[in-house]
Amino acid sequence: MTDTVGTASDTSPEALLKRAVMGARTKAAAKPATGDAALGNTSRLGAAVPAFRRIDPRLAGLVGAALLLGGVVGAGASRLAATGDDRATGAMADIQRQLGAAQAETERLTTALGQVGKAVAHTQETVDAARTEARTRSTAVVDRVARTEQTLAAKFATLSERFEQTEKDQAGRLATLTAQVEKRSASTAPAAVKPEPTVTGSLPDAKVQTDRFQADKVLAEAKIQAEAKVQADAKAQAASKPPASDNWAVREVYDGIAVLEDRKRRLVEVGIGDTVPGVGRIETIERRGRAWAVVTRQGVITPQAW
Repeated sequence: MTDTVGTASDTSPEALLKRAVMGARTKAAAKPATGDAALGNTSRLGAAVPAFRRIDPRLAGLVGAALLLGGVVGAGASRLAATGDDRATGAMADIQRQLGAAQAETERLTTALGQVGKAVAHTQETVDAARTEARTRSTAVVDRVARTEQTLAAKFATLSERFEQTEKDQAGRLATLTAQVEKRSASTAPAAVKPEPTVTGSLPDAKVQTDRFQADKVLAEAKIQAEAKVQADAKAQAASKPPASDNWAVREVYDGIAVLEDRKRRLVEVGIGDTVPGVGRIETIERRGRAWAVVTRQGVITPQAW
């Protein structure tokens, strides 16, 4: 009885399993002993039948009471043993449930670790892809910057050549115009008349004076006509040159495109053939000295200080 009944403090799974095993062994050992005891009691009963007939009834009553008490005690012991078996079975069930829970927890932890490993691998792949993309973008940016520098260098060289060529063209035009003006001035200048000796005291002298007066008159008229022609040519050139526009200003010129600014600080990019409000269609974009000028049908747009 003391081996199968546990205390309240001794209810751990290890103690319950130990008691279940010990109870099973005790039960298995008690079965053969019970059979041998029954055989011995039968043989002793057969031998004691003649003697029982000689026993006192009081002694028989006492023996019966003892047997009844033994039966009651045996029944109680059997019930206690059954209770111990039930407790052992419950302990085994608890242990199995705990083992199942531990196994489930282990599987859950294994699954969680697998998911963590997959997440770490995915993160590593993402980081590697980001690094590769960053390297590719960096290389592309470097290449683009290099190409931009080459393009700017080529444009600068082209602009320098164009500027030098424009200066040469302007110098040639200026020299041509200067030569034309000098030639025209030389052709229109009156020839110097050598004074003739004055003869007095006769009729031929009067005739000579008359001829001289007429020659002076002709020369004066020729001189007046030449000056009038020069002034007319100058006026014609001034009239053919369009006036400057005060509403627009040239701010920058690049690749045949001019950047214009109006009085309202608005910027407009125009090229040859475009139309500018207020000044008309753009005829040409040319360089005059060190500044650029945009020539239109109604005026010339030049750099302004406002």
